[in-house]
Amino acid sequence: MSIINELELLMKTTEGKRKLFNILGPKADVTRAIAQKAVADIIAANIFSIGGADLKSFEDARKRTTTLEKLN
Repeated sequence: MSIINELELLMKTTEGKRKLFNILGPKADVTRAIAQKAVADIIAANIFSIGGADLKSFEDARKRTTTLEKLN
């Protein structure tokens, strides 16, 4: 059995579409404020184009924990 922790960053593009970034292995103490700052830095760097649109704004952040169990 293994456990996978992810940080999900949800952003909107300049066309109003949603884009989800999943980051594996986030620090346990990540807060919403830290996630918002990370998204602001990503948007400011302007290195992603999603279907021809740029990332525009932070929408949400959440932690996801997934447990994987091997079937016998």
